Amino acid sequence: MERIKLLKNIHHISIIAILEPFSDNTQLQYFRNLLNMDYATHNPNGKIWIFWTKDVSCTILENEEQLITCDINHVMSPNQFITTFVYAKCKDHLRRPLWDSMLQQSTTSLPWCTVGDFNVITDPEEKLGGVMYNMRKSLEFISIIEASGLQDLGFTGQKYTWCNQRGIMSRVWKRLDRGMVNDKWLETMPLTSITHLPSVGSDHCPLLMEMIDQHHNPIKYFKFLNCWPEQPSFMDLVENCWSRSIEGNPMWIFHMKMKRLANTLSNWSRNQFGDIHAKVKEYEEAVRQAEEDLINRQSNENRSKLHAINAEYIRYMKMENTILRQKTQLQWFKEGDMNSSYFHALIRGRRRKLYIHRIQTEEGSWVQGDAEIAEAACEHFQQIFTGEENYIQQHNLQCIPPMVTDQQNETLQATPSMEELKTVVFAMNPNSAAGPDGMNVNGSRHGFFHSTRGLKQGDPLSPALFILGAEVLSRLMNKLHHHPQFHGFYMSQKGPQINHLSFADDIIIFASGRKQTLTLIMETLDTYEKTSGQLINKHKSHFMIPSNAFQSTVQRIKDITGFTQKSSPITYLGCPIYIGRQRIIYYSELIAKVVNKITGWQAKILSYGGRVTLVKHVIQAMPIHLLAASTPPSTTIKQIQSITANFFWGWKNDKRKYHWSSWKNLSFPYDEGA
Repeated sequence: MERIKLLKNIHHISIIAILEPFSDNTQLQYFRNLLNMDYATHNPNGKIWIFWTKDVSCTILENEEQLITCDINHVMSPNQFITTFVYAKCKDHLRRPLWDSMLQQSTTSLPWCTVGDFNVITDPEEKLGGVMYNMRKSLEFISIIEASGLQDLGFTGQKYTWCNQRGIMSRVWKRLDRGMVNDKWLETMPLTSITHLPSVGSDHCPLLMEMIDQHHNPIKYFKFLNCWPEQPSFMDLVENCWSRSIEGNPMWIFHMKMKRLANTLSNWSRNQFGDIHAKVKEYEEAVRQAEEDLINRQSNENRSKLHAINAEYIRYMKMENTILRQKTQLQWFKEGDMNSSYFHALIRGRRRKLYIHRIQTEEGSWVQGDAEIAEAACEHFQQIFTGEENYIQQHNLQCIPPMVTDQQNETLQATPSMEELKTVVFAMNPNSAAGPDGMNVNGSRHGFFHSTRGLKQGDPLSPALFILGAEVLSRLMNKLHHHPQFHGFYMSQKGPQINHLSFADDIIIFASGRKQTLTLIMETLDTYEKTSGQLINKHKSHFMIPSNAFQSTVQRIKDITGFTQKSSPITYLGCPIYIGRQRIIYYSELIAKVVNKITGWQAKILSYGGRVTLVKHVIQAMPIHLLAASTPPSTTIKQIQSITANFFWGWKNDKRKYHWSSWKNLSFPYDEGA
């Protein structure tokens, strides 16, 4: 209780929920006084205690064994919101009354948040230690989240919220506690955040939920709108702006013309259209009024007036629809969902993901506030993009024999023609994210930081030089075969020696655990770093050895490589790699990807057309790579089919809708359909 008092004072907390207080309900008022709170209540079995101050007006709407739902008003907020505090049962079947209550509450039109201990995770990544996690245990909870229209708020701080506090070999961590909100909550309070505070004196860590109110208006930067070229005056405006001369070198002229064009387009759009979203609402009211005028006095004048207003209304609606498509970046979108509620829900979700509540520095301290975050970010990127001015050790490149002819070299060095440049530019995706200048498919790349540490993503040469660097590493690893002190890895005594597997920036190295062998490998990696200018991230590098290996061998590998140990199975390029027979739990990551993708799609406001498009072009494409490389158990395929079918048919109130046809029948090709 002393810790809770301290947290209350530090963070100025207005509402406190204590789960499983391990104290009799008769002590509730005693602890209320101890915490200096004004009001308190508990649920029937005393597993949930809630305290609040006079700053909060709290009405209990629902009080059950696993939850308390409150209607809350805070003096600092004009909004009314619903909060459900949860302490779920440990057994699956005992949690079903909680799921039913959540489904019933999800019909509310008010902002709704549910927070607490749900005693189940949603992803294998939310567990550390113990036996591998079977995603089947999470499917019911995930389906409730999706049916309730809830979105996980995420968190900052440590990854797990619960620990079994056992010995190091038997210790298990899980993220059992979370906060989730409906779309109305994100619309009303988009800057809500969850922080996992350190756990002291408990097997759970406290969750700090903050609702931040930003009073200042964010800076609005220029962004090219795809609806502009459809306007009759657009091309003349661009030609007149671009044709005005500017003095300087070609790149300076290009940069200044792009800048001038951005200003010209902004002013033109503001004068020509104004606020397009506001115009849609204005014309909607104008159409209603014109229809009423025509009903009251049927004349040619009123009929022409209605048609003219209708035409403008439709024009602005099309522009708004184009803008919303551009903001949501729906590459798969065709016709399925013309309702703007889905667009706005996705926009709110994206804005929330893009907003940075706080960041952690390399020293481990957390930085909060826009100015402080900006300063820390600038310092970080300035540091990682600044390297020593050392020349690449070119002699290491001699391991690659000459492979480019003189004629090919001349072709590579030739200046591209205007026709080639036009072909490349016009082949780009016109809806791709705009660059820093706000222009779609822009030809200029202006960075915020000047990098002196090798090439980075986005540089036109980086893909080619990255491949060259990867080739150097691969050939350096192969050279170790001929070193007398290197002992490689054999699948069998008479089989070939396996050295390494590599794909893009992923590499698996096979070797013995001998000291000299490990030293040679690390020297080779060090040579690669000096040759390429890229550094190997040891925090993301791991090693695997047989389970019966000596502890001295494990320690030797840790000391020499600096890598951490990982146990089988592992996932490489999306495929599970394991020893022994196939198990369903090895494919839990694939199932988790499918269900996590579905829960982020706001299925409650999606039409059947939109769901069909998502199933065909997203869900069914996710396991293709895995199915090409391995054969998952039939149970895994059936689980994915069941998840997909439930997503397609959806929910009605608190029950799944009836499946009018089996998924097998729905999966036939068009030419075989009835």
